[in-house]
Amino acid sequence: MPGLSRRLPLLFLTVLALLLAVSAYLRLLFDFNAGHMDEYDYLFVGQRLLSGQGWPSYSYIFGSDLNWYLLGLGEQLLGGLTGARIVSAAFGLLSLLGMYLFTYVLWCSRLIAFIATSLLALQSIQLFISRFATYDIISFACFSLALAPLVLACQKTDRSRYLYLLLSVVLMSLAITSKYVVILYMPLLAGLALLRAPKLGFTFGALVGVALLAYVAMNWEPLQQLYQVQIKGVHGNSNGSFEYLIWSEIKYLWMLLLMWLLAVIWRAMECGRGFWRDARWIQLMLLGLFSLPMAAYHLNALNMISLFKHLVYAVYFLIPAAAWLIGMVLKESDYRYLKQSIASVLVLGFSVISYQQLKEMEVAYADVSPVLELIDGQLDHQTTILSEDPYLFRYLANDVVPQVQIKESGWLDNNLDGKHETQDVIEAVWDAKFTYVFLNDQLHPSLNVKLRKLLALKKYQPVWSELYEVSDVMTRKTTGTMSLYRRTEAPRLSLLEDDLFGRGKAMQVYEARGRDD
Repeated sequence: MPGLSRRLPLLFLTVLALLLAVSAYLRLLFDFNAGHMDEYDYLFVGQRLLSGQGWPSYSYIFGSDLNWYLLGLGEQLLGGLTGARIVSAAFGLLSLLGMYLFTYVLWCSRLIAFIATSLLALQSIQLFISRFATYDIISFACFSLALAPLVLACQKTDRSRYLYLLLSVVLMSLAITSKYVVILYMPLLAGLALLRAPKLGFTFGALVGVALLAYVAMNWEPLQQLYQVQIKGVHGNSNGSFEYLIWSEIKYLWMLLLMWLLAVIWRAMECGRGFWRDARWIQLMLLGLFSLPMAAYHLNALNMISLFKHLVYAVYFLIPAAAWLIGMVLKESDYRYLKQSIASVLVLGFSVISYQQLKEMEVAYADVSPVLELIDGQLDHQTTILSEDPYLFRYLANDVVPQVQIKESGWLDNNLDGKHETQDVIEAVWDAKFTYVFLNDQLHPSLNVKLRKLLALKKYQPVWSELYEVSDVMTRKTTGTMSLYRRTEAPRLSLLEDDLFGRGKAMQVYEARGRDD
């Protein structure tokens, strides 16, 4: 036991254990906020799929239906939104396991692997998406678990490498189909595998390619719609400046980037003039290279949508370098308690910064809890709804209100001419077609100014209205007003007479596209 005490950095490990206890506690706080628009979207789709009704999610969501089945099961079996977030928490733990295995096969050190896993467990983005009922953590967990088998497949010379290869192919295919943007990593992973073990690398790229081609072939038409509407449309338009995006990336990565740079310099100084041929130094450089794809993608597209969540991949590859640096500091026998103290302060600072970032993420969208309370038990099969956040009501009223009676204010075709224009929304509100109207100023605040004036003229009663302020993590519009209105006079047309809610053209379009045309 005394010998073990001399070998282990007990002071540092004690500090790390206390921080991990705090991280474990934070991971269990699933009620940090009501659901986000995306969460309600995915849970609604999960409800539809599990009930056998189906929903054309491929046409507008960047992930496979496996995600929605998993989150939907959590929602049904474990208790609503919290149950789905518990599923995310489980995948968050799997991603930590992936980090441990990847770092261990990289550095062959249990201490460094434990440090890396702890840093990821403390990191703000990983912690947040582990409590967020979206596909991000599902894809990330599969990606994390796929890397160690790929490295082992390239290192092994016996038949076991084929088992590792198959495991990596399956997990990487799941990671990419769970969240399509992860395909950015395939050129780097396949290319590195080709350099390390040419035949195996080619097989890896080919098998993942075949799996993806099969997936595309089975979902060709909806994926074409996804490309036209989302990639060329919503995501094709710049929504952030280069300066804003680069600052946002530095905000989350600066400390890990600094530690990566120090690790590179440390190893170069250890190796002397021939450092550029050293295997460890090359590994550190590759980790830096693999941290770039997601950050570069957002900078190139000037796209801030999901930026902070995608940076978890940059974090994933910088952390093993940071853990290696800390491990090298702790390894030195001279001034061991001083070095443990420095390492402890470093990790403590990293944790404090991550906690501050986590708090900003938790309030990055408005809390709709008052709306949930107000509409509880107030909806029936005659209710019609216009909402800036349609999936909030699609999810809450799935078994009560026919989905064709729930409309999105940013995607409405009132006159059924195939176009979705602001005039359609204005005319529909003028005719008092909706029992409830919900506005949150996130998607089209300028239109909402007109709608609020119109709602007052049409004698809609403001059931609830509240000013809010959110952080700039998810949006650059950090202030607004959430309002829920209820109709007080009869509509110009009855529900059965109005083609917008009828079984004719509107219903055909609705069923074909899964939208609220």
